[in-house]
Amino acid sequence: DLTMCLDLFPDWKSIDDYRRALTKKYRRRFEKIYSTKGSLVTRELSLPEIQNLSDQLFELFKQVSEKQTISMGLIGKNYFEEFKISFPDKFKVIGYFLNEELIAFCTYIDRGELLEVHYIGLNYSLNEKYNLYFNILFDSVNLAIEEKKKQLELGRTAREAKANLGCKAVYFNDYIKLNNRMAVLAADWLGKNFQQSMGQEWQKRNPFKNVPSTE
Repeated sequence: DLTMCLDLFPDWKSIDDYRRALTKKYRRRFEKIYSTKGSLVTRELSLPEIQNLSDQLFELFKQVSEKQTISMGLIGKNYFEEFKISFPDKFKVIGYFLNEELIAFCTYIDRGELLEVHYIGLNYSLNEKYNLYFNILFDSVNLAIEEKKKQLELGRTAREAKANLGCKAVYFNDYIKLNNRMAVLAADWLGKNFQQSMGQEWQKRNPFKNVPSTE
């Protein structure tokens, strides 16, 4: 399996430094997407806000999870609240509001030098107008730069979108023990189907003018 990660470089002090590192084509794309945020308001949610918005958070999460080729399991409605209680300084929920209505969110886990994008949720009926998904990706880059992280991890899905951001694949092994032959065959089929659904086009993407120095 693999996860998509973006290496962040010391000379990126702001999102503008990231923007300037992009080729002309990808820089125009970035600017067009970022401009669509318009009147959206983003802010980190406190624990009481997470508790009060638990129904909306869960519904937005379900809109994303129901579109996945394979779901590795569903979370409960109180997941975000319980995670915030357990890891108050390591877990963030960033909400996207339109006229004070929550229309998207992104959660993050602080793993030291790495910032992990955890679960997201969004209102797909508003996704195209406000480029919610892609703005979440760019805002994640911005947050990682602001927090002086060395790497941003964005997960295994939507590989082409993340490759357009500058992410590269980081491979790892998953181990699952199955005692039933039919379960083994089903898992093998699901795994192959998932990989095929991701396609290969993402491997050709490189949005940067040149590879920034890691020195």
